[in-house]
Amino acid sequence: MRSSSSSCSRSAVRSSRRSRTSRTPSRPATPRRPDPVSPRAIHVTRDRERGAAAVEFALVLLPLCFLLLGIIDFGWVFNQQVSLANSARESARHYVVHQADTPPGTVASAIAIGESAAPTVDWTVAGAGITLLQGCDSSKANYSAALAASKSVSTTASIPMPSLTGFFTSMLGPTLSANGQMACIE
Repeated sequence: MRSSSSSCSRSAVRSSRRSRTSRTPSRPATPRRPDPVSPRAIHVTRDRERGAAAVEFALVLLPLCFLLLGIIDFGWVFNQQVSLANSARESARHYVVHQADTPPGTVASAIAIGESAAPTVDWTVAGAGITLLQGCDSSKANYSAALAASKSVSTTASIPMPSLTGFFTSMLGPTLSANGQMACIE
């Protein structure tokens, strides 16, 4: 038989354990080990994951390609626009500076200078070119009465809309042009 003192101490220990556990927050249960899975099931699961990754890659690749082609086309068109602006400005500047020379600068020489100022522009394409109008000297053939009041030279450089990839040509418009204007030197 058991002594009463040992049963008392055991019940005291049990009650102290209960009181300790009730004061501390409960801990999450440790995860159980998964049941062993056959190697064949693991292989099938990996194949499905690979297939899902391939499908996701295909779905993401197309928009990324369009984005990349759009960036390339935008960069090319921006380069052409800056080149045209430089070309128009240089043509007008050359004509204004050299119109008082002996022999005077010609429209053809100003256009040639303008074309050389834009080396990335293909000037041989049909529809590409620089037009120069002036309001400085009414005796010259390229005189414009509209520019006479401002006493200036106006140039317009234009080319058919360039597109490297061809995907965005319809969105860009038919031509790309830039204007340059300089006051005449008196």
